[in-house]
Amino acid sequence: MADFWCKEHKVAFFKKGGMKGFAHPIGDTGKWCNMPEGQEPESQEPEVASTTAKVATQPEPMSKKEWADKDATTKVSIEKQQALKCAVELASAGVIPPVSTLSYAEVYYRWLKGDIEVSDEAVFKSLIEKHFKKKEE
Repeated sequence: MADFWCKEHKVAFFKKGGMKGFAHPIGDTGKWCNMPEGQEPESQEPEVASTTAKVATQPEPMSKKEWADKDATTKVSIEKQQALKCAVELASAGVIPPVSTLSYAEVYYRWLKGDIEVSDEAVFKSLIEKHFKKKEE
């Protein structure tokens, strides 16, 4: 709409009814300022978006293997988040030292993943102790 702006009077030109060209009234003087001919638009029809506009392309559908890989990654992420959440809760309750939160989370994640089987709390504690000794070495 910058083409329809009168820089001299700082108002917009317009055209309606039987007007021959674009113009605007000059304040309360009763006089009109006409838009210079070189500034007139080619068409007075409102601009319509082009039908040849670029259309966003849809991504290729994922294969079953790609979905399976994505699901596996999501599952691992959820399990790690759950392990960390449990370790943070134990540290907050004073059950484990706060500096050991990540190590406990790692052992708990390995248990969730099925890498270690623990049916007894004492066994679980001994696994954690072994894990800490490996970390210190």
